[in-house]
Amino acid sequence: MRRIILLSTVLLATPFGMESYAADCATTSCQTLGYTATSNKGNCLQCPFGNYWFCPESQCDSSYQYTCTGYMQSPSGTACNGKYRKCNCSSNNYVWNASQGLCLECEEVCIKYDVIVDYECRFIAGSYQLYLINHPFHLQNDGSYKEDTGSVGSAYYGKYDTLTACQNEANNHQDKIGSKICADYRCK
Repeated sequence: MRRIILLSTVLLATPFGMESYAADCATTSCQTLGYTATSNKGNCLQCPFGNYWFCPESQCDSSYQYTCTGYMQSPSGTACNGKYRKCNCSSNNYVWNASQGLCLECEEVCIKYDVIVDYECRFIAGSYQLYLINHPFHLQNDGSYKEDTGSVGSAYYGKYDTLTACQNEANNHQDKIGSKICADYRCK
């Protein structure tokens, strides 16, 4: 009988002693278990112990390789794991160079010239106003410029009290007729 009591005491005491070891190994902390997201962003697993999620990083194709945080860079398009397919350059004087992953300063070329063809005095709101009359010429694929015959531009040049004063000022600028003013640029 003594053996039975001893054996039952050992069997009853064993689970209580092991319980403390099991409690030291298990955790119910979602963050410790890797569930760190606070919301389901799609394809995520919810932590069984709380409102945290494990969201695996999506797989991006190899074209997503730029962070767009360098000099003159800003993101272009949608990101995949914080990277973009290309970057925008924050100045018109810079162009994106994918092979180097940089915004590089470019050489500008004029793609539209306005050629001064005349000066004109107009009577507007009680005074004479001098306008520069120009014709636009656009850069062609072969490098030549072609006149846009359907368009004539004008720009305000000055305000005068009399028609004679306006015409005298127009005559003073006759030497500028035929000169070109670049109206639009692009990178070469």
